[in-house]
Amino acid sequence: MILDLADLKLALGIQDDDSDSLLTTILENAQKRAENYCDREFDSQEKTEYYNGTGTNALLLRRYPITAIDSIYDDEDREFDADSEIDTDDIVIDDEIEGRIIYPDNTFTKSDVKNIKIKYTAGYSEAPEDLRQAILDLAIAEFIKKKGAINAVEGEEDRVKRLEDEAWDILDRYKRVR
Repeated sequence: MILDLADLKLALGIQDDDSDSLLTTILENAQKRAENYCDREFDSQEKTEYYNGTGTNALLLRRYPITAIDSIYDDEDREFDADSEIDTDDIVIDDEIEGRIIYPDNTFTKSDVKNIKIKYTAGYSEAPEDLRQAILDLAIAEFIKKKGAINAVEGEEDRVKRLEDEAWDILDRYKRVR
């Protein structure tokens, strides 16, 4: 998770543990809403994926930011043995286009049989502060709605809308563009 329970409790000024279960659910849902909106996952995870070779020296992976490439194979027979392994030192993680890797001195075999197998790590181990704030804003807005404060306190409906609008504005910068 991008945020933990302590982050949300601090933002809400809650010190007791009475609402921990509710707050945990709200926080998880806020991150899921953000990830769905952005069409990507944010937490750092190791993934194994298969791709059709492009016939070029570039490949666009599903997850980003890419932090490590553990192994990569190019094998039309899909055996993915040592003979088809590409030295990861020969692969460059592109700094200009998130999710793109480059094989500078070669090309990936063009194929429609998912001949590329890659094991890599992608996502944020430490998320950018604005992304953390967007998820926190969504969680706070949801907490206000769940607690019924929207009906009890004048102006809370505007506060919820403002929090959500600010969150979506930030999340627009993190949307997958493909």
